[in-house]
Amino acid sequence: MPKYLIALCAAALLSACGDNVKPPLYEPPTTLLEEKEAHIAALTEKLSTDPSNTVLLIERAEDYFMTGQLDKSLGDYQTAMKISPEDPVPYCAAGAAYLALGEYGAAQDSFMKAVSLDPKAHDAYYYLGLIAFIEGDKPAAENYFTRAIELAPSYAKYYFDRAQLYIQMEKYSQAAAEYGKFIQFAPGIYLGYYYRGLAYKLMKNYDAAVKDFARTIELSPDYGDAYYELGAIYLLTGKTDAALADLSKAADLGNPDAEDLLLKIKKGKK
Repeated sequence: MPKYLIALCAAALLSACGDNVKPPLYEPPTTLLEEKEAHIAALTEKLSTDPSNTVLLIERAEDYFMTGQLDKSLGDYQTAMKISPEDPVPYCAAGAAYLALGEYGAAQDSFMKAVSLDPKAHDAYYYLGLIAFIEGDKPAAENYFTRAIELAPSYAKYYFDRAQLYIQMEKYSQAAAEYGKFIQFAPGIYLGYYYRGLAYKLMKNYDAAVKDFARTIELSPDYGDAYYELGAIYLLTGKTDAALADLSKAADLGNPDAEDLLLKIKKGKK
């Protein structure tokens, strides 16, 4: 899978259906893991006397999901589906688990079932858009993301991912506008400014790009990619001293592209 789609998938899975389910994208801290395992044990005890309680099943499934036990998570969601076949929540949540496993066909089926039960399930449309994006069906991805935004216009991540899609579709001005909407809802998240800066750079609007990369650095001073992009623009616009300073900072922060570009500049001066 291309790097940008891996990042997209990871970002998308930071919140699942209903903004409750969290994926195992990192190793949970020991204390959190212990708390979740203790909670799973308590829920299991309650379910032993009330096995048809879908609220408890879904809650335990979420904890299994959070601790990386995706098979057990899916098992609880599937049980909840059997008990309450008209409830869209377990279908949508199971879809997120399948997506985390890379089982896109099963994930798509689950999300489609969720929207058939609840046509206003914006999160399911969003994930359908993500799957279409991953599989390269950009028109379908755009339609699904747009439907999710129509149903939930205040969800910042929907604008961000539609902007990522527009970048791949080479619709750079639309991407910049979408990143702007993301920034309106999430002004403290540096990635909005960084990616809008990339869109502006692709549009050759270097002044706007510089402002966004500078804002990225204000919010995340150790983000080497932003220094690299600044340095690259300064190099393009003839500001060599500024370019060398930012590229050196990017290299110090471990950006390999900055290191390569600095070597080329040094070789060119010989």
